[in-house]
Amino acid sequence: MTRFDAAATAERRSLVVDVIEAHRERGSIFCTVEADTPPDGQVDEGALAEEAAEEADDDAADDEEPDAPAWIQFSDAESQLNLDCTDEEYDRITDVLGTASAFTIDEQASPEDADGRNLRVTTYADAERIAAVVDRIFVDGFDYDEDYRLWATEI
Repeated sequence: MTRFDAAATAERRSLVVDVIEAHRERGSIFCTVEADTPPDGQVDEGALAEEAAEEADDDAADDEEPDAPAWIQFSDAESQLNLDCTDEEYDRITDVLGTASAFTIDEQASPEDADGRNLRVTTYADAERIAAVVDRIFVDGFDYDEDYRLWATEI
């Protein structure tokens, strides 16, 4: 594998296929793709100023961690996707999976000390179909722009 990121839809899907194939060749436990936050590395200066003002008004904000980028793992051994999502994202992700008949949520965990849940989605699809669904989860489920950048972070 010679590239580790992509921003256009076709390139992102091709990247996911390459990551899955590299994962299979290496026999690794899982592979991970992760989106940039914010998309394309662009920072909204107005949002930053507003966030800084909110943090100055809230002493507890120092203890909060910034939002982490969305990620999805794939394990070939279990033919399974693994991802974390908020309750709002969960509703959108189930809509995406509802249009992909070869994908089923088999497990979900919602630890008491965490917001949201972890999903384990079994898939009976080839790498190209997995890549298309992964891309739609980032766009429609996690609400990234159509031109978001996806990174292969672990193979």
